[in-house]
Amino acid sequence: MKIKLKVFSIALIAFIFIVGLSLTSSISIAKSKFNPVVKSQILNVPSLFKAGLKDGDSVVKFSTLVHTDKVEVELKSLTGFPKHYHELEDHFLYVLKGQANVRVGSVKTLIHEGDLIIIPHGKKYEHELKVIGDQPMELLVFGVPPEE
Repeated sequence: MKIKLKVFSIALIAFIFIVGLSLTSSISIAKSKFNPVVKSQILNVPSLFKAGLKDGDSVVKFSTLVHTDKVEVELKSLTGFPKHYHELEDHFLYVLKGQANVRVGSVKTLIHEGDLIIIPHGKKYEHELKVIGDQPMELLVFGVPPEE
């Protein structure tokens, strides 16, 4: 009985040591990957749209405001996007201007200025958007984690 207790105690100590070592390694890896690129700033969103978005094409124009290994923040002007999904990235779309029909998973609805659309990652949340009218929709888009 004493031998079994001694073996159990040694195994428990070894387990705690291995778990502790693993956690310490994970924390140091997480700290080394953290890239504090975000800087304090105040941006006037309407003037950024007025100045023109930097990237994109005739369907989607965008400018990336923040891109780190944790989050991406973009301004987008678009007329729609086809059905698709993201393997890893959750999207948060805040409508600044315009209206559109949107489908996320099996939910279809009309969105307009002031709406926040939350789109989790995964095929279950396949989504598409079709702008109503002749003016593009303007969005503030957060991606967590950012797409590579």
